Amino acid sequence: RNVTLHGTGFADVATLSCSAGAHVGLARFVSAGEVVCSLPALSEATTRAAVLAVSTNGVDFGPSSATFTYTEPTTIASAVPHRAPAGGGTTVTVLGAHFVDSGAVLCRFGALPPVPGRYLQPTSIQCDAPALDELALGAQRVVALAVSVNGVDFTEQPLAFTYFRLPAPAAVQPRAATFSELTS
Repeated sequence: RNVTLHGTGFADVATLSCSAGAHVGLARFVSAGEVVCSLPALSEATTRAAVLAVSTNGVDFGPSSATFTYTEPTTIASAVPHRAPAGGGTTVTVLGAHFVDSGAVLCRFGALPPVPGRYLQPTSIQCDAPALDELALGAQRVVALAVSVNGVDFTEQPLAFTYFRLPAPAAVQPRAATFSELTS
């Protein structure tokens, strides 16, 4: 897992490394203010935060207030509703597991740009379906719905989500009827 750290005093040396708690990984120098850390995977399946630190000699790690949270992979099971009008704006509740209140929740509907999501609880988030290009009368389009809780990585198994064009009645015949005719 690569994570970008911003700070000061980074040097382009062969011993540049990062730590996440007790775990140490390699770092790639970008500039004196930026490094990319390769964090090791954790074997235990748990959510936990680790303080990230950088070393230029591979031994001594500087002080840091940067934290990274290891989480279990987010999975999605269903979306309610699983269909929405192509005009967008429908609030969709996505149900699954391991959602995190990160402030970076996103939903991606097919090839459309991701839209912000709202964390509800560890098993659900919400997002508003964006508008899809106009569909032909009576048409529908199925897209892949995926979510991200870190703003970068999206769920590996997306859901099928269907956009449809709303019906548009133009006339009614007859235009009136008595109440008894409507109830019989």
